[in-house]
Amino acid sequence: MKKLINDPRRVVAESLAGFGLAHHDLVRVHTDPDYVVRREPARNKVALVSGGGSGHEPLHAGYVGYGMLDAAVPGAVFTSPTPDQILPAVTGTDTGAGVLLIVKNYTGDILNFETAAELAQAEGISVATVVVNDDVAVEDSLYTAGRRGVAGTVLVERIAGGAAERGGSLEQVAAVAERVNANVRSMGVALAPCTVPHAGEPSFALADTEIELGVGIHGEPGRRRMPMAAADSITDQLLEPVLQDLGAASGEPVLLFVNGMGGTPLSELYIVYRRAVEVLAERGIRVARSLVGNYITALDMQGASVTVLRLDEELTELWDSPVHTPALRWGCEHGAGCAVGRELDACRSGGNGGEPAAAHRPGPGHRRCRPRGKHGPGLFRRGAEAGRRRNPGNSRRRAEAGGHDLNVQGRRRCGALVRYGVPAGLDGGGCGSGTRPCRRGRHACRGQGRHCCPWES
Repeated sequence: MKKLINDPRRVVAESLAGFGLAHHDLVRVHTDPDYVVRREPARNKVALVSGGGSGHEPLHAGYVGYGMLDAAVPGAVFTSPTPDQILPAVTGTDTGAGVLLIVKNYTGDILNFETAAELAQAEGISVATVVVNDDVAVEDSLYTAGRRGVAGTVLVERIAGGAAERGGSLEQVAAVAERVNANVRSMGVALAPCTVPHAGEPSFALADTEIELGVGIHGEPGRRRMPMAAADSITDQLLEPVLQDLGAASGEPVLLFVNGMGGTPLSELYIVYRRAVEVLAERGIRVARSLVGNYITALDMQGASVTVLRLDEELTELWDSPVHTPALRWGCEHGAGCAVGRELDACRSGGNGGEPAAAHRPGPGHRRCRPRGKHGPGLFRRGAEAGRRRNPGNSRRRAEAGGHDLNVQGRRRCGALVRYGVPAGLDGGGCGSGTRPCRRGRHACRGQGRHCCPWES
């Protein structure tokens, strides 16, 4: 076994510590017991709490943040978290509006989350539970009674999180989550097994010429083993039972989600996605939304899963609503849910007279920063003046060129933007690819992508 670990017994603890350091602007990691919460707790909304065994990253901790979870509870690798972990996550995130538990359908998860829910209810907290069981591969498995909860969990957490952010009641948010679960189906395939760190050997055996069709996210057996085939053939065999069980009709909009199991290159996932789109188009089913990548994994398993969610107007709107988590982010508006929510809120609240705080510092990863309005030319002029001071013997034209170079660097790195109060924390993976000036000195950002640079008007 070759893995970047120190002690197999410390994998979860050290990984959580690194996760907390990497995303300290978004989350706080509690230890003894282990659970993850938002850095800035939400107010007056239904709290969403989920969890399960580690090894499926970024699920669940990677989805803690605006528009998704309020807390995630990680167990040991492929092992359910215990009630004494889950309970403080529930009590610590309840704002009085109640807590929704999103639980994958595995026996250990069901029992432990049920116990925690009963203890929380005994303390006067309103708790509802939604069990995700989207896997069409098998009805019963090594760890389940009924269908397993797999990649559809990500979609349930995202859409239910959107419903909670817009102010829905506990009953309303739970109903949305149930509706997503009722309209989503998944199936996966393994090309090679995963290796659990403390076991030190593959979790199951597959010959070089074999694949496991319908595999679970812990390596549970699927529908059958079959010879390795071309990607299009495998995709067809994953998608057919999904569509047959889902019953999507011609002309119906769907969300198509191709997920990697942890050890599959993104290029191969796009090959699967391409074929899935072709099959859906042949049936007259319209792909209205998409997601491709490693969003619920099985350690280093080579393989993929295909998930289809039937959409309606409300579910589409909730999917598109702003989300800002370590692993999923788009559509931040007026700073809501941004990594720098505290700083943006401070600027919006007028705590500094509507002017940006000079103490704010930009992160090192800003790119695509595009100044608009009066600041663009101003930044250029100041850059040119700095160029002339730096090169007093040069001609004006060369100085302007030098100043322009500073301006470009400022735009790409935001190094020159500190005077404009660009808040800290936007160090790559910001909330949008475009920016706009906004009124009354408030920051705003919009767009979809990995970079954002708020500007004031």
